Amino acid sequence: MCPACPARTRRARRARPHTPWLIPTAATSAGALSLLDILLPRNPKADDAQSLLSAVAQLSPAELVFAFPQLSLWEERKGPFTDIHLPCFHRATSIELDMPRFLVRVPPAGEFPVLERLSVSGGIAEIGTLVTRCPRLRVLRAKFRGLVPKSVALALGSLKAALHSPQAAVSLLLDICISELNYSLLHSATELSPEEFVYKSCASSYGTLEFPSFHRATSIEIVWHGMSFTQMPCSSEFFALERLRLSGCTIVDLGEFISCCPRLRVLRVDGATNDCHIMVHSASPQELFLGTYKECRGIDIATPMLKQLAMEVHAGVHLDVSVFAPFVEKVSWQRSYTRPALVFGCWLLRNLSIQTMPESRHGEGVMPCRAHVLSVDMLCASQDQSSAWIDFAQEIGKLQVTDFSVVDLRLEANGHVYGAALLHLLQALPAHTISKLRKVTLLRLEKSEVAAGACIVNCPSDETGNWRSQTTPLNHLEEVEIRGFRGEDHCFDFLNFILRLLSFSGRARLGTKGCERGH
Repeated sequence: MCPACPARTRRARRARPHTPWLIPTAATSAGALSLLDILLPRNPKADDAQSLLSAVAQLSPAELVFAFPQLSLWEERKGPFTDIHLPCFHRATSIELDMPRFLVRVPPAGEFPVLERLSVSGGIAEIGTLVTRCPRLRVLRAKFRGLVPKSVALALGSLKAALHSPQAAVSLLLDICISELNYSLLHSATELSPEEFVYKSCASSYGTLEFPSFHRATSIEIVWHGMSFTQMPCSSEFFALERLRLSGCTIVDLGEFISCCPRLRVLRVDGATNDCHIMVHSASPQELFLGTYKECRGIDIATPMLKQLAMEVHAGVHLDVSVFAPFVEKVSWQRSYTRPALVFGCWLLRNLSIQTMPESRHGEGVMPCRAHVLSVDMLCASQDQSSAWIDFAQEIGKLQVTDFSVVDLRLEANGHVYGAALLHLLQALPAHTISKLRKVTLLRLEKSEVAAGACIVNCPSDETGNWRSQTTPLNHLEEVEIRGFRGEDHCFDFLNFILRLLSFSGRARLGTKGCERGH
């Protein structure tokens, strides 16, 4: 195997895992390298890795990537760290070391005189000492993996001393992942003033903690299941913060926090919370992801520059929604009910969602547009009349986007007639949606089907039996797809109903399970 092509002697590709030591041998005759990128096997021996790293130093590449395959957290914690000594690289301007389960030792002497960018993932002893050996260092990315909190705290203290020296002018990108519960590391990290900060705790903690102040940070990501952060004084504003992601955790007063972030463009909060009211009023966000909110009672969003909105809400029937986002382009709304709500006869609404999808068809030379897909999940339960009633049209009106071109209807009919359910849904859609609707997909779930004849005379599922003769003009309807078609008597009545809908369109297609017809 020749890992460096003779025609491209300035660049060596990643090594094959089973023969990483061949790269230096092949590349030596080619002269100095501008970039050497090595991917080692998953579980290398320490002696082999040390030998290869020493051989690479003799080549003196201008840029070096020395990495292992990504390990899971359990693999990173497995067994003690093995020491590996980092040689000096006199020509290197960029070094990336991704070495989980290895503890990198700083050389006893020597400098990295032209090194400008350094990325270290895993563990590194005396990282502050290494920084002082790099007089031209401008960007440092430190990822601590598999270390106990005490070792991380010592490394952060070492970094603090090095970065606070008069000669240091380093942009710090700090990434910490620990498996034990620890509260003090967040405070230690704030003293380093990183420009990007990631903190992942694999230990759950159902408590409250003051949100750390990172005045220089442009990006913050915190993954900590169960943690609730309280609002710091608004005098400590996050003037530089542009991206914030909270996973598994939340901020008690999210609206107040956002008011302290004048440059926030991307906000993602996907931690489960029982916050009763969601309020986001800000002119800066362009992307907003919120969920999962349980027992939510109110949503108040005013973001005039928002381009992308995604929400996942689990709430009862009493939910007030106010969204002002006139320029939003992409929407994902997932609305589930704490208890299915009655919307018609014995039909219960379980989930209501909307998704913005790329348009599947557009003419040549026409820019592709977006289609809004409405998904409705309903259950027929003739024995359950205790659920609260809701107005189906009002529920749809609460959605940010109502000009749907595709409707997906999932019905768990349990042997009942379902034609009236589709008619009721179509009648609940806004008039401007009806005129633009192009596709309807009906999925009839089979797992809960009961014996034929489940419908009794005057069954609530067929409350408006006149659906067999009614119709709704759908001038642009092009396709109707029915999945789970069984062929009962009312199924053929339903097919006739669909054919009447398609008759308003000059070109349409009906597809059922097991057969397809063109019209």
